[in-house]
Amino acid sequence: MNLAVYAISLFVSILVGLTSVFGAVFSLLSGLGSAYFLSWLGVAAFSFLVIYVIELSARVAAIEARLDEEEEE
Repeated sequence: MNLAVYAISLFVSILVGLTSVFGAVFSLLSGLGSAYFLSWLGVAAFSFLVIYVIELSARVAAIEARLDEEEEE
């Protein structure tokens, strides 16, 4: 995975996830209702899932590169 793409996607996912968590807490505390809370919480959960997938794909790419190096030797 390209390092710039990895860094940008990780930054955006973290930013969206943290913003969604604050949005969920704010909607719950301001009395907007549980639907707003659950929707923001869903966005936050999806963002953190994206972060996990990005990390997992980076690890897989590193393992593939290491296996390719061993195969060439």
